[in-house]
Amino acid sequence: MKQFAILIAFAAAVSAQQTTTSTTLSVALTATSNAQWCIASATGVVLPSASQNASYLYVDREAAQITSQGSTSTCYNVKRAQLGTGQAAHAATSRVWVGQASTGTGDSSRPFTGAFIVSVPSGSCVAAQQQTL
Repeated sequence: MKQFAILIAFAAAVSAQQTTTSTTLSVALTATSNAQWCIASATGVVLPSASQNASYLYVDREAAQITSQGSTSTCYNVKRAQLGTGQAAHAATSRVWVGQASTGTGDSSRPFTGAFIVSVPSGSCVAAQQQTL
């Protein structure tokens, strides 16, 4: 019975977490150009508006913030090398993570919201306390 209760508690904790959306690049990107990034799927992408911050696209240790819609429904104009990352070349079909930058919540049990944590948290890393996995 005790093991069953632990499983239920674990399942409840995990079900509250979100899975970070991912897709792939549709075209290769050079290190010095490509202010437009094209991806295979627009799922989870948020364009900037008066009420919402735009999504970030994160690939190979580079974060880019979407600034506007690009030439197609899956292409976006971006500002590269955001969130303290550098600008680099990326191969076509590289994995792209889609999400928002994290902000502090003030809640020590869930200190950050958003997929990408800008500042490195301190203390122990407990999966149930992470907003996304």
